[in-house]
Amino acid sequence: MLADRPSDTRQSFPPESWRPARRAAMTFLRPFEGFLQIEAASGILLLIAAAFALAWANSPWAASYDQLWHTTIAIGIGEWTMAKSLHFWINELLMTFFFLLVGLEIKRGTVGWGVPMATDIAFAVGVLTLLGRRVHPTVRVLLLAFAIIDDIGAILVIALFYSSGFAVDGLMIAGGGLLMAWLFLTLGVRPGAVFTFPLFIMWAGLYRAGIHPTIAGVVLGLLIPVRAWYGSHGFLRAAQDALDDFRARVEAGQSHHELLEPLDAIAEARREAVAPAVRGEAVLHPWVAYGIMPLFALANAGVHLQGLDFQVPSATPVLLGVVAGLVLGKPIGVLLVSWLSVRSGLCALPRGVTWGGMMVMGAAGGIGFTMAIFIAELAFPGPELLAVAKLGVLAATATAGAIALLSGWILPRAIPMDEVEDLTADAVEESALA
Repeated sequence: MLADRPSDTRQSFPPESWRPARRAAMTFLRPFEGFLQIEAASGILLLIAAAFALAWANSPWAASYDQLWHTTIAIGIGEWTMAKSLHFWINELLMTFFFLLVGLEIKRGTVGWGVPMATDIAFAVGVLTLLGRRVHPTVRVLLLAFAIIDDIGAILVIALFYSSGFAVDGLMIAGGGLLMAWLFLTLGVRPGAVFTFPLFIMWAGLYRAGIHPTIAGVVLGLLIPVRAWYGSHGFLRAAQDALDDFRARVEAGQSHHELLEPLDAIAEARREAVAPAVRGEAVLHPWVAYGIMPLFALANAGVHLQGLDFQVPSATPVLLGVVAGLVLGKPIGVLLVSWLSVRSGLCALPRGVTWGGMMVMGAAGGIGFTMAIFIAELAFPGPELLAVAKLGVLAATATAGAIALLSGWILPRAIPMDEVEDLTADAVEESALA
């Protein structure tokens, strides 16, 4: 027989916990939970990590910065062991999960723009957050869409121009991993931790083939289904049936072990109420945004300013090219293509969006960090030009952010709160109809 429990357990504590300690822990963690729920929080953390890396690399302890990232770490079993630096494992392995998240965002497309905070757009969203109602809400949606399209371009650049050749045996291994993932889906295996096996097989195959292995994350992300199995209505039916079964078993006095079956049914219904791509984003996002991305920034943003040598051939063109590409190229490209598209009748500006708002979006689009530094690592293996390129990325990010803030204060008009609420309601209604 089951022991009687309090009718309302929401305010009670786990039976093994000590109430004063539990209450103190919750009081301590509550501010951090609030911070992590802020949309720009990942951008703030990324900025802190980059600034800390830059300060560390130019401090009296600069040698320890280099020593840390060159620490050798071996992963494997027996003869199947791979020994690489900590910097390699961060950039080549952990960043695979960043690209997996990007692949999920690309696959999901227009459905729900709430979770692409793991990309470089975290900084840009932080700028728009500072501008508040001075920027039309639709500009934020356009910026997020632009970020995903930008990621697609960066992925294609990495795959096509920064691969060291194609080894056939490596491509066969990667193909085997891809086939395994496809078979899993064909057999009805739902996406989850088990898909790390084909992911690592694809990663190893692409690395062997000479293609940047992080592309494995994008490939797997594009395979994950975007349609829910149960859906919201199916979840309600399945959950209700399981609850009825659970209630009947409790009233019959069945043991805890016999209650697991309806509980498992509820767990399955909960898991399949949304699309695997959506669920995957929700699981990966905190790990990528608050773990992998700050770690990447810490490992890659430490430019030794005292070691910069602009006498090196091509150093100045590289610096100017990176800055001009992000600060000028992005906004000019966005405005020019948008103007030509509107002028030719292919599309129209969203309701309430002005060309001033488009200028803000273009400037914010120039806030590059993760993808820009990632490609710089591939393009400039030499330390001299790599340091110059990274400095250009950091300088361009700060400049583009300042331009976005300044143009946001000068160009767009302030938006009344009632108009914002009406637009939000319209967006929700259109999303529901879609």
